[in-house]
Order: sequence, then structure tokens, then C-alpha cells
Amino acid sequence: MFFSVVIPVYNVENYLEECIQSVLNQTFRDFEIILIDDGSTDNSPVICDYYAKQYPDLINTYHKENEGLLLTRRKGFELSNGKYILSLDSDDMLRSDTIEILYNEIKRSNPDVIVFDFSCDKEYKTKRNNLSFTPGQLIDKTEIYKVINTDASFNNLANKCIKRELINLDYDYTKYKFVSNGEDLLQLLPIIDNAERFIYINENLYYYRTNENSITHSFSENYFRSVSTVGYELRKYMEKWSVNKKFVYTRNMRTCVGVFIYIFNANIKINKKCKYIKEIAKSDFFKSSYKNCNLSLLPIKQRIVAHFLFLFSI
Repeated sequence: MFFSVVIPVYNVENYLEECIQSVLNQTFRDFEIILIDDGSTDNSPVICDYYAKQYPDLINTYHKENEGLLLTRRKGFELSNGKYILSLDSDDMLRSDTIEILYNEIKRSNPDVIVFDFSCDKEYKTKRNNLSFTPGQLIDKTEIYKVINTDASFNNLANKCIKRELINLDYDYTKYKFVSNGEDLLQLLPIIDNAERFIYINENLYYYRTNENSITHSFSENYFRSVSTVGYELRKYMEKWSVNKKFVYTRNMRTCVGVFIYIFNANIKINKKCKYIKEIAKSDFFKSSYKNCNLSLLPIKQRIVAHFLFLFSI
């Protein structure tokens, strides 16, 4: 088995068949599909079982209790058999020649990780992210450290083909079960640490669907806890990689500003907004970020928010 396509599934009955079909329609056929049903309450489990029955040599379905995306994806990785792994969200799709292009690149350059582009249209014409790596050439890891600290567009698992042996499959992620924002970066950091050969393909191979019902469009009380947990992990790895701590803390300050904006725009009562904003300002994560970051690297509006949060911390 050369590729495993891991698809976490939760209440996506309107999109799941289109997602699965996008993999079944691939021009390269040496792959398996791992469907991990995270305790769905709609018809998603029925759809998973139907396809597993129709394609028993290609599709494996696993049903479990609801634990969230992070642990669901981890279970898919654990059950996979392919040499390389692709992560596909169950409301998204792959271009029909995605796996063939990835296979050809693997044979050409023997990479540990292949990075490619997203599109927000089904014709795969528009590019969602704006990565500046040179196509077809090995990416220097220092460039990866830089982009992680300046641009979140690299941090997805979905736009990467990853050699399975580099994934820390034995690591227990249950302590991070609450992390529902930034979980991709949390998993990506040890992969970056283990990998050496990164290649970028300048192709829109993945269709990213904007789903207004997704977790990114609903308020979560755990949002700051999630992103600050990931931020602390990022600090650990950047210290290990000897990255200038000013860049890391500045990145974490952007996170704090982002959470402030998220709370400010949330459809919740003003007293709750004030409560959550104070929690950010009083946290060690914000205080250490404010103390050690380079505020001049932030746009003026973000600097204003950072100073505003500092006033709340006093």
C-alpha cells in the first residue's frame, strides 16, 4: 500500500459522498481510504458503511465515540497502512490527479513531506494560500521555521503528503483532547522535527470548502486554552531549533490579538466578552508574549490591541 487517505468524519452527510468519490476517482490507484466516524449523529455512519461494503479492498471504516477532530485523526493515522499519508477533511475534496502527481514527485525526489496548495473552488483555479517556496526544490527548514512564525497558511495537515514513519504514532495525544483550534500545528511540529526533505508543488490539489457550520465559525469557550497550549508547544520546538525567540513570542502575540478579535466579534453577551478578554490579559501566555515580542513587527491595529490587552493585565 503506497498511500493512505485518512478522513475524519463527523456529521457531514451533505458532503461526505462527494469527498469519498473525489478519492475513488483518482487516476493513481495504489491507495486505501480510512474513514473514522467520530460518533456522528446524522447519516454519516451509514454512508461510511455503504462505501466500505461497496469497496472492501479500498475502504476501511472505523466507528468510535465522539472525541473531537484531533483524536479522530490520530486514530486514522494509527489504522493506516500506507507508506505516505494524506489528511482529507470530510467536507473537502482532492483533485482527480492529486495522488498521481504526488506519486511522481516521490519517485523523483524521495521527499519526507510534500507541500501543495489549496483551492476554494471546485475547478481548482483559485489558490487559497500563498506559500513562497520554490517549486520542485528542497525547502530549507529555516524557511519553514520562518513561515510558521509569520503565516498560518503552512500549518495545515491537509495540504501535505507525509511519510508515515515520521508521524509520532506512539505519542499519547489524549491530554490534548480539548484542543480544537491549532490541532494541526500541534501534530505538525514533531513531523517537522523528524523530517529532513521537504518539497513544494505549485499546484492546487485540494478543494477547501468554506463550511459556515464548522468549528471555525462557532464560538468556543476553549478557544484561548487551545491556541495557547499550541503556542507553548511552538515555543518549545522553536527553542530546540534555535529560532530567535523574538519571532516566536511575536507570533504568539498575534495569537493573543486574534483571540481578542474572535471574542470581540462573537455573538455573546458583553459581560462574557469582558470575562474572556481579562482571562487572556491575565494569562502568563499573554504577559510573556508581550514582554518578549517585537511589537514593531505587528501592524498598527494589532499593536493597539496588544497595548489594550496589556492595560487589562495590570
